Amino acid sequence: MSINKITKKLIVVADDFTGANDAGVQFRKAGLQVKVIIDTQQLKEDLELTDVLVMDLESRFDSAQIAFRKCYDLGKELFEIGNTIIYKKIDSTFRGNIGAEIDGLMSAMQLKLAVLAPALPSSGRTTINGEVYVDHVKLARTEFAADPRTPVKYSRIADIIALQSSLTCREISTELFQEKSSALADELLEEINEEAKIFIFDSREENDLLYIAKLVESISEYPIMIIGSAGLAHYLVKLSFKRKKAPAFVFSGSVSEQTRKQIHHTMADNFCSLFLIKAEDLLDDEFNAEELIAAVSNNIGKGISRFIFTSALTRADVDKVLSLAAGKGLSNEEAADKVAITMGNLAAVLIKKFSPSGVLLTGGDIAIKTVRALHGSGFSIDQEIVPGISSGTLTGSAVKTIIATKSGGFGAIDAITKTLEFFKV
Repeated sequence: MSINKITKKLIVVADDFTGANDAGVQFRKAGLQVKVIIDTQQLKEDLELTDVLVMDLESRFDSAQIAFRKCYDLGKELFEIGNTIIYKKIDSTFRGNIGAEIDGLMSAMQLKLAVLAPALPSSGRTTINGEVYVDHVKLARTEFAADPRTPVKYSRIADIIALQSSLTCREISTELFQEKSSALADELLEEINEEAKIFIFDSREENDLLYIAKLVESISEYPIMIIGSAGLAHYLVKLSFKRKKAPAFVFSGSVSEQTRKQIHHTMADNFCSLFLIKAEDLLDDEFNAEELIAAVSNNIGKGISRFIFTSALTRADVDKVLSLAAGKGLSNEEAADKVAITMGNLAAVLIKKFSPSGVLLTGGDIAIKTVRALHGSGFSIDQEIVPGISSGTLTGSAVKTIIATKSGGFGAIDAITKTLEFFKV
């Protein structure tokens, strides 16, 4: 799941609220936006507005049939949305409906391969020869075997899964993993179009989870499911998101000469990607931003983190917009309003898509149009970055990105540069 190539949205599916939070916090510690939800009424919107979405199904104490149905229904929704990868969060002592939930998700999402590494060595939960140990004692001999609601009577993981699932399980010992580590990824991928299988990995030490996470990362672009406790999630985060650097965006709809000078100054002294929006696009009622989104995504993949989107770099650009608007029968005021609406809508789309670390909106018209496009009801001010540029967050909006605003004709020549530095990009 390298951030340089990841194309899928990560969904964590948990069976209880504390487990959902336990897994989610592993990703939050890496600086990612994480949201835990307990229903799917706005699933698609929730996916768009966060880096990692955690779904608590509250299925641990359900019957196997109900737990299967909850997972199957969620899996069908995710399959229809597409471009998702599932991390099935399970209890490290295997309480709950493990087999039924794996079956439900894999069936609904038409998956044939699952990698299961449930160990949490830091808390004394290990997997040896396919069996679960708690502080060196086999699971079936611990207090979890007498749990009043979800007793666990077996130590061998394949036996626990078999209580609710007919999926084939294959155990991968630490010794086998070390012996075949270089070829194991290819061997697993050969199973993708075969009979559905769960590969159960031993983990005696923390480093074992790290090696398993590396294996998962190498094949995560393929249709697989990852199953584990917070332990494996922790190492997936360390590998997959350690290089993540959220971008920062500047949106300028101002025709001010001062703003244009600030943009040129920023471009001269900083490694930025600049996008001048075409005049015809600015006046298009149905401007399609797909090509722009693809270009931004490509640049982020190359390590670029600073982006400036503007309606004008020179006076000639301004005159071209006004001339084109006049040909459409629009006054200068109407043209300016249409430009602000287009830039505001574009800003909203890109903010939702890429979750930037910060956004600078320069020009009053574009600022208010962006706020409205993000369904904001107001602005909670945090601090003044430099004179004339205030930062804060929107109120009434699901978007929690830091927003900064600047009047078009205001600010020193390095105002945009200092704002980007404030965003830590």
